Amino acid sequence: MAEIGTPEPFNYAFTTTGTVILIGVLVYHAWSTRKHTVPAQSQNDAENAEAQSKCGTYSSFISLLSASFMMLIFGLLYCISGLAESIQLENVGRTLVARKLFHNLLVLSYALFKLSLYIALCQRLIECYQDSPTLSYRRSFIYGWQLFVVLGTFAVTVAFLAETTVTVNRTIIPNEIILALLACDFFFCVVNLVLFLRPLCRLKSPEDTKLGRKVKAVMRKNALLASISILSTILAWVVVATIGGAIVIAQCTDVVVTCIATLLLFSRYQWIYDKMCCCCCSAAADAEVPDQMRSTEMMSGISHVGSATATEQI
Repeated sequence: MAEIGTPEPFNYAFTTTGTVILIGVLVYHAWSTRKHTVPAQSQNDAENAEAQSKCGTYSSFISLLSASFMMLIFGLLYCISGLAESIQLENVGRTLVARKLFHNLLVLSYALFKLSLYIALCQRLIECYQDSPTLSYRRSFIYGWQLFVVLGTFAVTVAFLAETTVTVNRTIIPNEIILALLACDFFFCVVNLVLFLRPLCRLKSPEDTKLGRKVKAVMRKNALLASISILSTILAWVVVATIGGAIVIAQCTDVVVTCIATLLLFSRYQWIYDKMCCCCCSAAADAEVPDQMRSTEMMSGISHVGSATATEQI
């Protein structure tokens, strides 16, 4: 049993910091999305068509962008809920009604945050490979997997709310529920990663070519960022199980880390990834790709396989 007692004195500082960071990330992501999806004004229809082809259209990958924005919004809601709980406890005091209200709000916002993350990872399987018949997955398979993810997340959330005991002074979470949550998160993230990397492994391109190095860099990047996200969640719940009062601190940190790691999958943020993870990326892998290879690029300079309509996706 993980018993969560009196919140740590640093809850206010952590939730405030997390809220500020996520607001900044959300605003920057919105600005960057508008910049990369709205074609520049051109002199004639031909130039407009060319700009549209280069910049892509928002509608072609709106579901993917929506999932990324929902992930940020629900992550921000979690941090704000933790901040509101800290303020309420400091100014009003502790009551059972308030404890249950904030507990349910934190659990639901965290569950919706994770679900948005899973949906975004599923949706990129469609966006990245939809124009390559040899690499793409069947839509029915992707939608079936998404439904399984939604049902699995819903089942774990319901079990978490049902089995957790909330009192005025502490919240008791069974270890089985924590293990089930970690198992689902690990399974969903790893399967999405494997599904994304599997088509890349089938590309027959020697590693000594620019495309081969590009593909290898993309695989390394996705594996690294997925590992960071998974490890962040595992460490957060280990802290919850061992240091009960630090649940808001641990999960707020997990939310911020996961949001940043997920957004770094967007090719438009490759320059940030290069600066933050310079020890794990190669300058040679990021070399400019010749025009004849543009149709097979994806993710982080490697865009849609065979697509000229969407050049910015996760």
